[in-house]
Amino acid sequence: MAQKILIADDSPTIVEMLKFALSSEGYEVVTACDGVEAIEMVYKEYPDLILLDILMPKMNGYQVCRLIKGDKNTTSIPVIMLTGQDQPKDKFWGLETGADDFIVKDFESMSLFESIEKLLKETENVQSNKSLSKKETVSLDSILSRVNDLLDKRLFQTTIMNVINRIAQTEDKCEDILREILNVLTRVVNYHVGMILLKENEESSHLTVYVNQAVNETYVNAMVEKTKNDAITHLGYSIDKTNIRITTFNQAGNSSSKDVPYKPKSYISLPLVAHKAVIGIISLSSSDDNMFGGEMNDTLIVVINESSIVINNVMLREEIKRLAITDGLTKCYNHRHFQEIIANEFNRCKRYKSLFALLIIDIDHFKNVNDTYGHMAGDSVLREVSACLKKSIRDVDFAARYGGEEFALIFPATNLIGAFQTADRIRQSIADMTFSELPPEKQITISIGVSSYPEILAQTQYELIDRTDQALYRAKHGGRNKVELAV
Repeated sequence: MAQKILIADDSPTIVEMLKFALSSEGYEVVTACDGVEAIEMVYKEYPDLILLDILMPKMNGYQVCRLIKGDKNTTSIPVIMLTGQDQPKDKFWGLETGADDFIVKDFESMSLFESIEKLLKETENVQSNKSLSKKETVSLDSILSRVNDLLDKRLFQTTIMNVINRIAQTEDKCEDILREILNVLTRVVNYHVGMILLKENEESSHLTVYVNQAVNETYVNAMVEKTKNDAITHLGYSIDKTNIRITTFNQAGNSSSKDVPYKPKSYISLPLVAHKAVIGIISLSSSDDNMFGGEMNDTLIVVINESSIVINNVMLREEIKRLAITDGLTKCYNHRHFQEIIANEFNRCKRYKSLFALLIIDIDHFKNVNDTYGHMAGDSVLREVSACLKKSIRDVDFAARYGGEEFALIFPATNLIGAFQTADRIRQSIADMTFSELPPEKQITISIGVSSYPEILAQTQYELIDRTDQALYRAKHGGRNKVELAV
């Protein structure tokens, strides 16, 4: 059976010329002289390909193309725009409305036939089932109704995109953006609990689960369980209790935990994709059956596609900020950020009559480690000591690489005695460690200087650092593997 091509052009000369050329090549040709007739012929004839002029009466080629590509029944029909408009913006708009190719009318016939042959071959499998489609007789009122429906749909989608872009402009923290995106979803999609799962960063094996409202643990576990396979498929991660952190957003107007069933009855999970890479997963659940599908899914996909870029951008910004304040070797905060933290903590405690403790730690005989076992082994020792320090402190505390083999710890709301006890526990933990790049019998020890403001009187944070450093000096020269208090 000959393949059918629709020519839509208001120039009889162009139509006859193309009809003759295409018929000579064995194609069946149908024609239309304006945009409305073109739409009628599309639904009446279901052509294999459309040659579409831009400037036509009643409805221009851009509008016709947008309508054809916006209908799932005709979206796979390839469209070649033929036009005398040769400005870059014309080609841009033509391709953005969904055209598969854009050819200026002073074309060589060979280039047109090459494009026709290429597009027909590419869509051969898709179009092989078109005979099953029900052909329609489409009235002008029906066409106008479809145009209005398409415009309404595009306007709705554009509004969603604008709302999400406004979120990106007004919020700069990842958690705030995620909260607002879940809030947008509550306004356009019927669901009870929303969950966004993200990998924390490139150097972390942890996944963070953000839930849009406070629900009981059983419900969250049920959603996480449903997301397990998606996490493996899309992120390459297996979810278990040891590698997930759950952050809950309490949103006004949402159901309380007692209103949410223990098991979600409807569930949908979709990947967040940015720059062809999966950056996370968004999952929605409902207490009602069969809530997701059809037009709701179309809306959900628009939100997710736009949100993916916004989330990816804020994650990149936060990753850049994290790298700027992090020591590359130990993954502790770097010296510059330590100075910012201690300045803020000192001023806060001075203003609000609070207290904090400072520890400065030095690895004993570290030069001998480098000289005896090599710098690779020395770097490994620094990483393992750093890991022990971070494991030994609270979430509210700060660990920084002060310089070389020295580390600094800041403990908010901690007095001198409490800081001393923690320091001695850390000292003992390091002394008991075995190190991966050193012989098992090789012991690594640390010396620690401890101070606390305002128990140790100091006019500035620099004076407090100096007093703590003096305590460290006494520990080093008093035999090492010791903790000394500042005076």
